[in-house]
Amino acid sequence: IYDRNGKLIAGVELFDNLKVSVMNIDDERKNRLYNDILSILVKNNEELDMEFSSYLSFNPIKFQNEDKEELEKWQKDNFNLSKPILEPLEFFIYLKNKHYKIKIELDDESTYLLMAMRYEEEIKQKLNNSFTISESISMRTKAEISEKGHEMPGVWIEEVYKRKYFEAENIAHVLGYYGSISQERYEKIKDEGYSVNDLTGI
Repeated sequence: IYDRNGKLIAGVELFDNLKVSVMNIDDERKNRLYNDILSILVKNNEELDMEFSSYLSFNPIKFQNEDKEELEKWQKDNFNLSKPILEPLEFFIYLKNKHYKIKIELDDESTYLLMAMRYEEEIKQKLNNSFTISESISMRTKAEISEKGHEMPGVWIEEVYKRKYFEAENIAHVLGYYGSISQERYEKIKDEGYSVNDLTGI
């Protein structure tokens, strides 16, 4: 897109997203695989696309929503808890030991990230058979994931195009943007034939 003087103000750029297929493997193998992926992402300072932190935060470990009824509903709907666990640390331990069965020796932060990734898989598998862990990964991460591809079944890199703006502050508000569908938007447009992994213009 050019302005009236022929100056480029917006174009399309290629990015790499890291994706994982939902796999029917046991908890131990899945936890080890996801931990290996997270180790690379964290080391390379990649951004993680996870909704878990909207409900349970780390450092300190606490519930983000203190409304008891909403918390009970979230736990019942996603973790099959007939009796809610209202103490954050107790809930953290329950997820680690019973729900996700994490037996790997990890520090609390690494355990939290692993639980967040498992949660992401659980909510996304209701909508599709794959999910995005990290968007716009670096070339370094891409190389490491590609090199270890034979050790990471169901993990792949997806090339996507996104609009990029050049020296045009706030122009996105005028032209809109092109990117992944948010969970909220997907719920509104899923009956129109969209997949949770589709890209849309907004």
